[in-house]
Amino acid sequence: MKLPSRRLGGLATSVALAIGLLTPGTAHAAAWHPVPLPFLWWQNRILDIAASAPDNVWIGGLQGFIPALPLPASYGNPVVRRWNGSSWKEYPLNGWSGQGSIYQVAARPGEVWVTGDKYFARFDGTAFQKVTPPPNIRDIEAGASGVYAMSYTDNTLYKWNGSGWDASPLVPNAKWTGDRYETVDPPAAEPVIVAANGSSGLYAVTDLDLYDDIAPRLWHKTGGDWSQVTLPAGLTIRTITQDGTGRIWAAAEPSNQYTLHTFDGTTWTKQFGPSRDGIEQLVAVPGTGTVWGRGFGAPWGDAQITTNA
Repeated sequence: MKLPSRRLGGLATSVALAIGLLTPGTAHAAAWHPVPLPFLWWQNRILDIAASAPDNVWIGGLQGFIPALPLPASYGNPVVRRWNGSSWKEYPLNGWSGQGSIYQVAARPGEVWVTGDKYFARFDGTAFQKVTPPPNIRDIEAGASGVYAMSYTDNTLYKWNGSGWDASPLVPNAKWTGDRYETVDPPAAEPVIVAANGSSGLYAVTDLDLYDDIAPRLWHKTGGDWSQVTLPAGLTIRTITQDGTGRIWAAAEPSNQYTLHTFDGTTWTKQFGPSRDGIEQLVAVPGTGTVWGRGFGAPWGDAQITTNA
């Protein structure tokens, strides 16, 4: 009997999980798994992910992108979906016109925002409604301390006050750490790639030069002092997040993009090895040990969402 491709995919996933349970050195391999995406048109991309609760995980991107001939070019249509704990749900993007993409999504309890091609909107519980943005916005973030938008022209930070935006200068060496923009200044003049702050302190990934052979380094700050964290051999970190238990989750750069590691402050644990997916972004569900990943899957680099939920 010939099984449908979807059924075969499910069997393959089950076999892979079973093998992971029997393979030494892959602790918790079965816990990390893909979450099937909703139906999206061919040539889709997921560009951002945000989470504020187990039933409030959001993705943004586009679908139906056709870059050039021989087919007519198409800039695609926006994608915004919410994981409600069991399935993906779509909501209207009121005021959207034409083609284009959603580039960013930001979420905190009671607040969800998206940005896209000439589009800046807030979720009212049933649909997204356009809001006049602050000038020259390059980034929008949301956490326990509020909703923030950053200007790309003068490093002005804008905070949503419920009806408008309050402007203030960014703190020196400001970086979004999952809850707020704060100073992240590990030793040496290295640019900070990503940072995460939580119950186990502030962590930062730095890189001297993206074009040389120096691998990114991980730093930890406690009590005002920074110390370098020894990484597992070969791990070149791309993104980190800190879950509600204080555990650090780290995904790798393209050279070893199929690896995911956790760090409990003392020991690194490899979650899985090659042939699953590449993870470009990790986000933690506040107050929990749940983490979600945005990336791409084998063999064609299709958009993929994964989690340990």
